Amino acid sequence: MKKTLLFLALISIPALSQAQLGGKSVFHLFQSPNSARIAAMGGGLFAMSDSDPSLILYNPSIINKTHHLGFSLNFTDYFAHALRTSALYSHTFDKVGSFAFGLQYVGYGKLERIDENGIEQGHFYAGDYLITLGWGRELHRYFSIGANFKMGYSQLESYSAFGLAADVAGTFTYPEKDIFLSLLFRNMGSELKTYTAKNFNPTPFEIQLAFSQRIKYIPVRYSISLQHLQRWNLASYDPNNPLFDKDAVSGEIR
Repeated sequence: MKKTLLFLALISIPALSQAQLGGKSVFHLFQSPNSARIAAMGGGLFAMSDSDPSLILYNPSIINKTHHLGFSLNFTDYFAHALRTSALYSHTFDKVGSFAFGLQYVGYGKLERIDENGIEQGHFYAGDYLITLGWGRELHRYFSIGANFKMGYSQLESYSAFGLAADVAGTFTYPEKDIFLSLLFRNMGSELKTYTAKNFNPTPFEIQLAFSQRIKYIPVRYSISLQHLQRWNLASYDPNNPLFDKDAVSGEIR
């Protein structure tokens, strides 16, 4: 009971924070899918637990003993010589819980350095790095919790940034019906070192909720994932877009 109350207290903290969407946060490697399976599901929260270790860092509450000694390696060759690599290892300790350690790297290749006059000044390299330590534990046959601690580093020519973030998740499981329900508070954190002085930005915080169930007698599982629950109005307006109908007096979008 004490552990459950502590978990509920931790997940209530983000409700007091201001939501951030695209263009208002940094270290988007924190929310990029680390495997083909996650990408195929749209990059959202996946409420399910099986022997695939690539799922567990996205939803730390499903890190368990079935992933003991599990290893996952993913490699993607992007366009324009950009490369993406991720690796994960999981280990379970009987009295503490299950842990997962992950590394992610995105290299943007060899880039040209050009000054404001268009004159070439040589070349430079750029890349993003992410280290994740995840922990999960089953509190009850039907309920488990987990958390991730993330360290991100970005190097763009002579500029660099460093930040920390954390994920907190809980999963309800009903084995008799093969049902999973997961709640995730993702990327709670901020920059500690910025590309430029006095320009601190939050990490891409998000609340997600996911449900999945396998249909009886059919090898099919359906999944429903809700994203950006911290902000119900996701509409985005550009005041300079001439296609929007703008009030001539107030300037507000109609």
